[in-house]
Order: sequence, then structure tokens, then C-alpha cells
Amino acid sequence: REVTFVAEKDEVDALVASIAELERNAAPLAFKKLTQIVLRYQELPQLLDPHLEGWITPLAGVLRAEAHKGDDADMVLVQRTAKALNALATVRGAKTVVKFFPHEARDLEAVVALLVRSHDAQVCATTLEEKDELGTAWETRAVLILWLSILVLIPFDLVTVDSLARDDGDDAEAPPVVMRILRLCQDRYLSDPGIVRDRAATLLARLLTRPDMPRALARFLDWATEALANANAPRGAPAPDDGTETETETENE
Repeated sequence: REVTFVAEKDEVDALVASIAELERNAAPLAFKKLTQIVLRYQELPQLLDPHLEGWITPLAGVLRAEAHKGDDADMVLVQRTAKALNALATVRGAKTVVKFFPHEARDLEAVVALLVRSHDAQVCATTLEEKDELGTAWETRAVLILWLSILVLIPFDLVTVDSLARDDGDDAEAPPVVMRILRLCQDRYLSDPGIVRDRAATLLARLLTRPDMPRALARFLDWATEALANANAPRGAPAPDDGTETETETENE
């Protein structure tokens, strides 16, 4: 019998096996119970190390299967699975957890597409309970962005894995899938106040420092320079025509 310091190891094994086998038909309580058990180990997260691969690989496999379903992906199942994976990343650390995610290049476009779908996840809810469960789906985004941060490290040109890049030629700043990631990060994630912003920053750092991304990096730096300039620009209103002073609002600034 395997020696372990995780008292609930057998229970977690059973929960993960149930989720991987039953997927959407797995009891919602299985996902919640799994998350609760993982969170108990925040003080001693290293105790989970011997079991991480056996737990993360099947759960990430569920996400991968849904990602490749495209518009038919079950966003409720994705969110439930992402919550469990995000709990593992929170407790044990994102860098440790992401090592057990799939590393195949063909997953890149599918994961980006699933990330885009997460913004309208509530549309997929069929009950009020599911709508409440989906919420803003920030856990889904946090986990998918984490996954992308390792997928963009594939050791060959990203244009070769982009199905829409064939007609772009050499004049494109970057493959369409890269431009899509950049727009998502610039327009949404870098202004997020939580973990999504931090993981998006890591994703961009890994993506834009690739040797095949010089033009994409230059484009991002131009955007960042402009964004910083706008953020630091003094804000003021023109003086009123009647000579009276306007009251300065200080609240919520």
C-alpha cells in the first residue's frame, strides 16, 4: 500500500475517477468536495506532491476534451472542472500544477476559442442553479490562461499551428491566434483586479519573448506606452464660463 500523508487520498482518487469517467453526469457535489479537500492543505501543500499527476492529468483531460468540442463545449462542466484545478493551483502553486497539463500544439487554438466562450458562459446555463454556479466564470479564465502560458512555449513557429495563418504571408505582425490572445489580454485581462491579470501577464511575458514574435512585441510595447501615458495624464475639467468654481470630486478616486 502506498504511503501517504494525505488522509483523504483514496476519497480524492475516487472523486477524480468519477469526474473523468462521468464528466457532465458526475455529481456537482463531487467537484465541490474535491475542492474542499484540496483547500485543507494550504498550510502544507507539499504533501499533495506525490498525488498531483494522478489528479491533475484526468481533470485537465476533461478540459481538453471540451475545448476540442468547439461550440458544443459544456461550459458548466468546464467551470466545475476549472474550479477544482484552480484550487490545486492556488494551494500548490500554478507553476507546479501546470506541468501536468497537456502540452500538445494542436490544443492552442482550441483553448483560445474556449477562453473566448467563457465570456458568455452564462448563456449555456439551463437552470438558475447553473447560472449562479457559472457566475463570471473567472476560474475558467484563470485556468485556461495558465494552460496557454505553457502551450505558447512550443518549440516551433506558432504560424505552423494556426489554421488561419496560411494566407497572411510574411507581412502579418503575428499569426491570428496570437493577435487574438493579445487583444484579449489588452482589452480585458490586464485590467482585471484578480489572479486573471497576474496569469495574463505571465502568458504575455512567455509569448512575446519568443524569437518568432518581434513584431508582436513591438506592437504590444506601443500599446503599453500609450496606455501608460493615458493613465498618467492629468485629469481636469475646463473652467466654467460664469466664473464660479467647480467642486472637485475626491470620492472614489
